[in-house]
Amino acid sequence: MAIPVLGIAWYRECEYERCKALFLDADTLPDRWSQWKEQAEAIRNDLIKDGFVVIPVHINPDTFASWCSAHGLQPDQSGRMAFASAEACRTMVEQYTDRSADAGPASSGKSRN
Repeated sequence: MAIPVLGIAWYRECEYERCKALFLDADTLPDRWSQWKEQAEAIRNDLIKDGFVVIPVHINPDTFASWCSAHGLQPDQSGRMAFASAEACRTMVEQYTDRSADAGPASSGKSRN
């Protein structure tokens, strides 16, 4: 059974104003980080209750615009969603790869001697 994974944009308090200044749709975000954090936590908790694995993905105001440009996106909600999704996928692949490497080759339980 597949487990649904969602990446959601996450902001550090010290970078929130810089992120908003970068976003074309900054007017859709709460004025204060504390308001955003409260809303984001509620959304995250609802998604978890609905069975999703939720991965908060940090939006770095120093690199986000260039990521959007490289992927043909604008620094807006669509860009944030695409970035969060891509980073969540990358995180899951890395975790799966790390676990697979730690487990070593699969064993049938039969000795080859």
